[in-house]
Amino acid sequence: NLTLLIICAKYHNKVLKNSGVDHKGTLELTEAEMNESVEISAGSIMRSSVFGVIIILIVYLPILSLTGVEGRMFRPMAQTVSFALVGALLLSLTYVPAMSALFLSRKMKVEHTFADRLMDFFQRMYEPALFRAFHWRKSVVALTVGVFFLSVWLFTRMGGEFIPTLDEGDIMMHGFLRPGTSLKQTLESHRLAQKIILDNFPDEVEQVISKIGTAEIPTDPMAIETADNIILLKDKKDWKKTHDKEELVSMIEEKVHEIPGMAFEFTQPIKMRFDEMMTGVRSDIAVKIFGENLDSLARTGHKVEALLKNIPGLVDLKVEQIEGLPQIVVRYDYGKIARYGLHIKDINATVRTAFAGSVAGTMFEDEKRFDLVVRLDTTHRSELTDVQQLPIATPSGQLIPLSEVASVEYRPGAAQISRDNAERRIVIGANVRGRDVESAIHDVQQVMEQKMKLPIGYRLSYGGQFENLQAAKARLSIAVPVALLLIFVLLFFTFDSLKESALIFTAIPMSAIGGVFALLMRDMPFSISAGVGFIALFGVAVLNGIVLVACFKDLEAEGVTDIYERIRQGTMLRLRPVLMTASVASLGFLPMAISSGAGAEVQRPLATVVIGGLVTSTLLTLIVLPLLYALFFEIRKHKPIHHVPTILLLLLFSAIGLQAQTPMTEQQALDRILQNHPAVQAATLRTQQQQILQGTARTFDPTNFFHNVTADPDLGILGTTTVGASQAFPAPKMTKATRSFYEKKEQQAAAEGAQVQQSLTRHIREIYQHLSYLEGRKTLLSRLDSTCQVFAAIADVRYK
Repeated sequence: NLTLLIICAKYHNKVLKNSGVDHKGTLELTEAEMNESVEISAGSIMRSSVFGVIIILIVYLPILSLTGVEGRMFRPMAQTVSFALVGALLLSLTYVPAMSALFLSRKMKVEHTFADRLMDFFQRMYEPALFRAFHWRKSVVALTVGVFFLSVWLFTRMGGEFIPTLDEGDIMMHGFLRPGTSLKQTLESHRLAQKIILDNFPDEVEQVISKIGTAEIPTDPMAIETADNIILLKDKKDWKKTHDKEELVSMIEEKVHEIPGMAFEFTQPIKMRFDEMMTGVRSDIAVKIFGENLDSLARTGHKVEALLKNIPGLVDLKVEQIEGLPQIVVRYDYGKIARYGLHIKDINATVRTAFAGSVAGTMFEDEKRFDLVVRLDTTHRSELTDVQQLPIATPSGQLIPLSEVASVEYRPGAAQISRDNAERRIVIGANVRGRDVESAIHDVQQVMEQKMKLPIGYRLSYGGQFENLQAAKARLSIAVPVALLLIFVLLFFTFDSLKESALIFTAIPMSAIGGVFALLMRDMPFSISAGVGFIALFGVAVLNGIVLVACFKDLEAEGVTDIYERIRQGTMLRLRPVLMTASVASLGFLPMAISSGAGAEVQRPLATVVIGGLVTSTLLTLIVLPLLYALFFEIRKHKPIHHVPTILLLLLFSAIGLQAQTPMTEQQALDRILQNHPAVQAATLRTQQQQILQGTARTFDPTNFFHNVTADPDLGILGTTTVGASQAFPAPKMTKATRSFYEKKEQQAAAEGAQVQQSLTRHIREIYQHLSYLEGRKTLLSRLDSTCQVFAAIADVRYK
């Protein structure tokens, strides 16, 4: 559409120029003039169209490089835009000019339309503003740079989250009781919770569904003391107590906490599964503590919980229940056992037979075989006294109770033992409400570093949504600068000028200003959705810069030597395309920015960034870019200073986001080495090779078909015809031996791979141990240096 409009504008200018008509009238062109007008129009926009499309394709490369969940969300958008741009480019250079030459009317009314009056209004406002800006050009440029660095500073403090939380329409309430709670008590407690919710919120809640225990296919196993309660909500227009979902969650939470002995965690059904699949925990933030002793882990977990309670925005704090399950513990008195002449194994066998059962025989039913198991009846193995009074037979034939030779009592034991990478751990989880996840995890890390001291041999790590945000940021911190560098190189080859390329490149930081302030105005943290919006914004912003600077260069080639006259003519000619490009993009994203339907939470940050960035980019491109053009090329007339654009370019690159690399932990180093090291990959390939070769153990030779004709005097000229086929089959023993050989080779390759991994793990751990030693030595030397300085000062005073 923009191509067609430019062609029409060129056609209009051509008509006016050839006819000399300044007012209303009707003109008619010949076919030759019409074709020439369209040819000139298409040729003038070919360079900007081609390079504009290429630049936008390069800008979308970082989005195409995304992997994981964010890649599945945004890659289709980038692919659609890329393919559509390529098709639009081909049509704008072939189909549109041809259709314009065929179907545009040669009779043209030259009159002042509404669009012309509208552009006259904009030009009357723009020209004086640009004129006043030239009087204060250095101040305007300095103010723009200051605002840009202010936006960068604000961006670093606005917080972030992986993907904005979608409103799924329902609530997931995860309720749990103390370990060891009976199934009957769990059912009663959750029935009471359901009744409280339905009685107190009849206009908001439609139904409450609870899921307890483990299904036949254990995809989501849970203990019997925990349950997932899905609260199905009615349409918001029927709500009476509140119309805000977060407020409704707070009200429900306040009511159900009246149930004694229960704790609750509130989230959404899909979000809970989503977090659990990606990070292994159901909460937004998880503090994982690794160690060997379960009691120490539990004590440390409760200390961490007490510290995290004071952090604003953290709700639904929950410590993983790894202890507290009541167990019957039998402790033998070895002295009494010896006096009665008993053996430990005999007592163990009696206890096992009474409560777990022992095989007493076998029963056959047709072809089926069943074991006959003997144990105590249910009524005699349900209480602690049943264990204490269990009769034990002595060698003399006397029966004594188990309590005579052992102490039997209830003691809390391990409820569950969780591991990550074969290490025991406990998880302290929390959800975030009322603030962003990134700033919340930053506060958590600060508190843990300042106030939490772990026992020797224990370590902690952090999990949750922010892990995905960090991974996506790491990918974008490489892909985005590379794409911007490619754009700059392409601009340099296009315009053959470092200054003009740097001028066009200034549109990127100018557009980022509006994107940051738009997010702040709508109280939105940075997310991957907003990051994709910034990437899309950069492409449109660069296109506006190309349109303006290309016009300046064309005017210079036409002989307009005065810089200010060139700027005046160029800005007036390109005001319409620049405004139209920004307006079309902004209006296209406007429905996404104000939408409130399903999925709007992901769309709003993207559209907000694009619209806000285009507003500032358009204003600053029309005002600041001409000022920079005048400064650069005025300097060239008086004094050649070649390093100014380079310095500006370096400042832009440093401010755009070449982020500092964070230190790598030992576990991160191990994960990366074991995943990407060539030796590990080679060992894996050798194992796969042997697995593939196992399929070649039983191979067949090609089938041999034959056809013979033998003459027979009795049959005359017909003779005898023999047709047949032969097939050789491999020997079974040879096939078995070959397959066994490859299986052994596979085991050997797997063992060698494990040996390589162990060697690399040992090497990495030695490096980190040495680094820890060096850090400790550095601390001691720093203290020693401070002590020596004190002694030197004392000696100096004594000397004086």
